[in-house]
Amino acid sequence: MKMDFLEFARGPALWVSLAILLAGSAWRTWRIFRLKGKPDFSEPRSTRLAAGAIGTVLSRMIPKREFRDSTTLATSNAYIYHIGLAIVVFGYPPHIIFIERLTGIAWPPLPAALVYFAVAATFVSLLIWLPFGKLAHAFLVFISRGMTGAAFARRGART
Repeated sequence: MKMDFLEFARGPALWVSLAILLAGSAWRTWRIFRLKGKPDFSEPRSTRLAAGAIGTVLSRMIPKREFRDSTTLATSNAYIYHIGLAIVVFGYPPHIIFIERLTGIAWPPLPAALVYFAVAATFVSLLIWLPFGKLAHAFLVFISRGMTGAAFARRGART
């Protein structure tokens, strides 16, 4: 049986990548819960552990008042990116059809204009983040190493 690249990508490659994603996520989760820590012999002040966990997760989504002025752009850019990405992934009709074929679960799509606006906002926010994020290293590694090498060579060092 001969299959073209698209059939391969939608068939075995998709299932292998999903298996790797699930296995890797399960492994990392298992490893986190297996981390050893010092035993805590103190008496608990509260038994509402789930509320504490959820409260901490939610409270870290908004920067503390002292840092708000200096992190406004980064915080708003992150929200724009992630909300836009969620709208694109879960609101665009081809993605919904893909998820339906994979899981059997479907929902009505969002209006095309809203999805296209989310695509543009997500793309722009990614372009804003790119020079400041860790991915910039992939583009700037040779420039930064070259500049470092030139500075050392100017001082007589050999690299």
